[in-house]
Amino acid sequence: MLVVLVLAWMVPLSTARADSPHNDTRDDSVEQVVMYHQKSVAKPDSIHYLSWTPVRLLDNGHYKVTVRFRLKNRYERSVLKKQIVIMDEVGAILKVMDCR
Repeated sequence: MLVVLVLAWMVPLSTARADSPHNDTRDDSVEQVVMYHQKSVAKPDSIHYLSWTPVRLLDNGHYKVTVRFRLKNRYERSVLKKQIVIMDEVGAILKVMDCR
């Protein structure tokens, strides 16, 4: 029992807490949004990301990013989408809004 308490105490706080949403340095993508799309679209392998805005911290403590991408829908038609994604401080998706 004592060993378990000591090991739990030795875990650094940074590993126990998730990172806030941020753009990847290689391609500006946001990991949480990419993972959301992989689970929520009909053909996730067809997604091609075109652009990402920088992740912004809003006054209410949430994060916002806008993404443009192309994908194939369930009818195999190519669709261009633009979405605004709102996330909380640990990157959980709170709201996704399609826009023009």
